Amino acid sequence: MNTLSQLAIDIYRNSTGNFSQENATIALREEFLKICGTEKIDYKIMRKHKVEIYEILEEALTEIIGKEMESIFARNAEYRNVAWGDKPVFVIPNPNLYKVAIVADGVGRARRQRLDNGTLNVTMKNRIVQIYEEFYRFLAGRIDWVAMVNKVARSYTNQIYTEVYSAIYNGYSDLSSTYAKTGAFNESTLKTLIEHVETKTNTTAAIYGTKNALGMITTAQPSNEEKDTYSKQGYYGAFYGTPMRKIFQSHTNGTDTFAINNSFIMVLPEGDERIVKIVDEGDSIIIDLPGGQSADLSQDYVFIRKSGIAVLTSSVWGMYRLV
Repeated sequence: MNTLSQLAIDIYRNSTGNFSQENATIALREEFLKICGTEKIDYKIMRKHKVEIYEILEEALTEIIGKEMESIFARNAEYRNVAWGDKPVFVIPNPNLYKVAIVADGVGRARRQRLDNGTLNVTMKNRIVQIYEEFYRFLAGRIDWVAMVNKVARSYTNQIYTEVYSAIYNGYSDLSSTYAKTGAFNESTLKTLIEHVETKTNTTAAIYGTKNALGMITTAQPSNEEKDTYSKQGYYGAFYGTPMRKIFQSHTNGTDTFAINNSFIMVLPEGDERIVKIVDEGDSIIIDLPGGQSADLSQDYVFIRKSGIAVLTSSVWGMYRLV
C-alpha cells in the first residue's frame, strides 16, 4: 500500500521517473485492479474492497496536502500535523527587553523581573470536500488520478489559504496604534512602521501584499532600475532596502470574487517566529455516503480534514491599510 500511495503522490507532483504521466496513471489503475482481484470494477467489487482503496487515497492525500501547505506558507506560517486528539499549544516569546537599573556603589540588588511568554491554542474545525462518481470514473478509465486528486487537494489548500489571509486582515483591530496604520500611502508612515517592527524584533523585516497592494507603494524618486522592475512585475522589488514579497491572489470558491483584500500590506519580521499557525490533526479521511445515492446510482464520496488556523496578534508585526 505504501508503494501504491507513493506512486499516486509522484503522479501528483509530476515526478514519475521513467513513466510518462499517462503511463503512470495506467499503472496506478492496474494496481488498484490487482488489489480488487479483477479486471473490471463494478459496484459490488468497489463495495468489497473500498477499505483498502480509501486507505491508499487517504495516505496519498495526507502526504500531498502536508507538502503543499509547507510549500505555500514557508515564509510566514508555521505548519504542524499532529496526532488525533493532540491539542497543540504554541509558546509565544515575549519580545520585550529587561529594564536595566542604575544603582549607587555598594548596592548589588535591583527590582527583580520576569518576562512571561504567551501561549496560543488553535481551535480545530472539520473541513469537508464532497464529490460524486469521480473515483468510479477513474477506475473505469474515464478520469485520471492527477485531475481528481489535484482538484481535491487544491480545493482544500485554497480554502486554508484564503482563511489565513482573512484572519490576518481581521487581526488589524488587535494591533496597537504603533503597528496598525490606515490611510493613503505615505513613505514616512511605512518607513516608521518598518523601523518599529525591526527594532522590537531585532531582525530585518519584509513587506507582504498582493500584486495590486504592493503596486500602491511608491517612492518619490525611483531609480531607472526600480522603474524597470515596476514595469516588469507591477511593483518595486524593495522599499528603501526592505524587500517586497508578493502573496498570490485567490478567488473565493465558486466565484470570480477576490478572496484577499487588495489594499493592505503587512510588515513581517524575517526571524523564526511566524505570525500564522496552521495545524492539521490526524490523517485525511475518505468515506462514502450510502444514503446519498441519486437516481442515476452515482455515489457520494466525502473528503474530511480536521485543521485549525490562528494568527499571533500578540506578536510583533505591522499592517498598513491603504485607502
